[in-house]
Parts: sequence; C-alpha cells; structure tokens
Amino acid sequence: MLVVGSYNLQNKFKLKKYNGKVNNQDNVILLKEFLKDYSIDILGTQEFVYWYLERAKKEISDEYSVNGKYRYPLVILKRYDETNSIISREPVKICTTKHLPTFPNIIPRILTTSYIETKEFGLIAFYNTHLSVKNDKVKKKQLDFILNKIRLENVPVILTGDFNMTITNNLLKNFIEKLDEIGLKRVNVLEKTYKTHSKNKAIDHIFISKKMHINKFKVIKDEKFDNFSDHYPIVVWLE
Repeated sequence: MLVVGSYNLQNKFKLKKYNGKVNNQDNVILLKEFLKDYSIDILGTQEFVYWYLERAKKEISDEYSVNGKYRYPLVILKRYDETNSIISREPVKICTTKHLPTFPNIIPRILTTSYIETKEFGLIAFYNTHLSVKNDKVKKKQLDFILNKIRLENVPVILTGDFNMTITNNLLKNFIEKLDEIGLKRVNVLEKTYKTHSKNKAIDHIFISKKMHINKFKVIKDEKFDNFSDHYPIVVWLE
C-alpha cells in the first residue's frame, strides 16, 4: 500500500486560525502528527512558508525528506517565501522546481517534481503544484505546461495540488479529459477541500496513473487539525 496526499498548509507568517484569530498551537508538531496518524508515504504540500518549512525539516528528518525549491528568487523575500514541497519517506532520486507561466500576473507559481523509488510501483514521477487564483488565461497556460511535462514521462505519474478550480470549471474538465487520454485518472473527490468555500466541491485534486488501484480515499476532517489550515487534506491509499 502506498499512502499519498495533498495538503495546502496555509501561508501565514504568524500562526493563525483560518478565520484570522490568533492561534498559538504548534503547527510543525501537528504536521508531524498528521504524517504519523495517517501513515503518509508521500505528501504534496502547498503554501509551505520558509519559517515553517525550515523547522519542519528538522522535526521530521528522521523519517521524511522535504523536497523542492522556493517560489521567489530573491533572498530578501525568504521571510514570506513558500514552496510546493513534496514530503517523502520513500527514496527521492531527483527533484526539480520549475516556474509556471505567470504573465500577466507578477508573482510566480511553481511545479515541483520528484522522482521517487517506491516499493509498490517502482520509480514514479510525483508532480505537485498550486495554480493561480483568478485569471483563467493564466491557468490555461499553467495546465498546458503541466500536461506537456507529463506527456514526456515514461514512468507512472501522480499529480497533486491546489488547482483553485472545481470540476465544474471547463478548463479543469478539459484537463481531466486530456489526462485521461494519456493514462491518468482523477481521484473522485466530490466534497469541498477549502473550508470556507460556498460550494461543496473540491479545489484540491489528486490524479494518478491508471495502473494504480485506489483502495480508498478520504477528505480528512479530523477535529485535531481544525485550526491547522484553511484547507482539508486529501489522502489516498493506493495498491
């Protein structure tokens, strides 16, 4: 069994609840507990900020590696910077971080890819991303960029991320169809993953190779993690 997930950790320089109230809980320890509680093998994260990530690396380094580079190229921005890190307890052979098409938006978005040696499926390519929020023209370029990368793979692929789109969005519908043509299927999550979303539909998604069997999947709404993020994580058990 390979347990994978996607989790937007929420970009807040100070620890806060998703509703903005001050929260003094230790999110780094909660992240460690989340990985343990659900026996996560590989987790795609979004909005993993510098202060949070650097300490988390130390806390989980006995079992996990944290892979991926930051969004911003300037050291001066590190205090507010974030990654789409891939957390893995399986051996990571190579990891790359590429900037997605951004124009006319200014702030860059990224795609992190790790090639991971797994017991169940051998070498896999694990993609993880976080798309732009509002501009559909930019999102279309970003989806095309990801699709073109996946088309070149000759190993099984898992894609996770915050796509800022539900499956009612025509761009995402088209993307799902094109992935299906090249051998990837969407994990059929039909409930919301962004806590304050007015629609009961996911904006976080996981896509997997059709060679992988989904044993089960779950949107985690454990009370312990209520104030951990403004998103619910998705966890999938594969075999």
